Order: sequence, then C-alpha cells, then structure tokens
Amino acid sequence: NNDLSAAQEWFTRLLETFPTHGKNIDAKFKLGTVLFLMGDKVESKRLLDEVAISKTSTAGLAKDYISNNF
Repeated sequence: NNDLSAAQEWFTRLLETFPTHGKNIDAKFKLGTVLFLMGDKVESKRLLDEVAISKTSTAGLAKDYISNNF
C-alpha cells in the first residue's frame, strides 16, 4: 500500500526475529528496495549486494536492481 516506513519496519523486524529462515534472502531484497525508495542508498546497496552474491533465485533480481539503479 506504498507505506514505505511500515514496510521498512516490517522487513527489519522479520529479519531480526527470524535470521535463519529460508525467506531471509527475499526479505533482504525487499528491504533493500524499500530503503532505496526511501533514499537510504548506502544501506540499500549493502543489502542488495548480499542478496546478489547468494546462490538463490533472488540473486538475479538483486543484480538487475543494482544494475538499473546504482
């Protein structure tokens, strides 16, 4: 619903509460995109870089996002 602050809070809480969950990489990708939209490009890039080097299907999405926005 485009509430970036709520999305940031939710994904941050999710990552802190379930740091080893299988969806952790997906949450990092989404948090990275939210942070980018909020203007925090340093933290956004850090998270997206973590996702990009992972061996998951989300890595390709992160690489594309980085390529298109940084």
